[in-house]
Amino acid sequence: MEFAWNIIGQQDIIENLTELNKENNLPNSLIFTGNSGIGKSTLAIELAKYLNCSGDINCDSCIRFENSNHPDLLMIDTNSKCSDNSCCKKDSAGILVRNCVINESVISSIKFNPLIGNYKVIVINEGDKLSKIAYESLLKTLEEVNGNILIILNVQNIKNIPETIVSRCQLWKLKNVDKEIIQESLLNKFPEKNNDIEKIISFGSPTIGESIEMLSDPIFFEERQSSIERIIEIINSPNSRKLEYSKDLISTFRKDKDRLFFELSIWKKLFYELLSSKNLNYLEKDFSLIKKFIGLSKIKLKKNIDIVSKTEKLIAQNVNPTLCLDNMLLSLEVK
Repeated sequence: MEFAWNIIGQQDIIENLTELNKENNLPNSLIFTGNSGIGKSTLAIELAKYLNCSGDINCDSCIRFENSNHPDLLMIDTNSKCSDNSCCKKDSAGILVRNCVINESVISSIKFNPLIGNYKVIVINEGDKLSKIAYESLLKTLEEVNGNILIILNVQNIKNIPETIVSRCQLWKLKNVDKEIIQESLLNKFPEKNNDIEKIISFGSPTIGESIEMLSDPIFFEERQSSIERIIEIINSPNSRKLEYSKDLISTFRKDKDRLFFELSIWKKLFYELLSSKNLNYLEKDFSLIKKFIGLSKIKLKKNIDIVSKTEKLIAQNVNPTLCLDNMLLSLEVK
């Protein structure tokens, strides 16, 4: 029975990885890179499933993968903890992939063969969020790993990965999937949510992962819609209101940094949409205040995108966020 890959898009990568495996040339270390939600984790799991599939209709290994209980698949991310509870304290979760987790789940794990399958596959999600010492520990492992062990790093920002790590892995860049393909897939999966799917697809070129998350989590979808509406209102406001909004963002930043960067991403997507879309009827229909900005010149829209991008970068570098946000809001071109 031919293996059926359960992933949208990425056909070129699938064909190449399949060919490498048939020729017994599959490397022991891979990097999958691409935007958040594009399918890096899904591709890694599907590759692990493919490598361990027996080819039978009722393959026990495939069933275990589908039920997320295969003993030869290890998934690691910034929330992973080692077995020593006193080592991994809860308050440090979600910042970096811990070195103790790399030591236990990667370095120690590769000493042992797969339990039931052909390959042991270790997937490091957020592979661009390791500490310096964790990268150093992983580097030695990548130099030594061989046989039926596969290490996959899923990475959003390849620039954050040390060149010594990148040079020891085979790099695969996932491509963005066309909106039409994403929409068709979503309609098959969520046939009762046609209107929501149209709104999701029509704004900001969402990935398949982001789209499914919004459809599965109504709060996330409403949050995005509220953010768009709030941003359009702020653009139309006097400077005093913009500075109040800046204070609100700082308060959010202190509680949840990711929430601030989510809001800034909506700013950029809005300006990109105004810059590149040929049909803005949906924006005019859903957001009454947007009409004023549809006529902004391409030069001004590009300038606004650059201003928001620069703000994101400065805040990520720990520059004073209040100063960054105040300057951003007062510098945007709105007429």
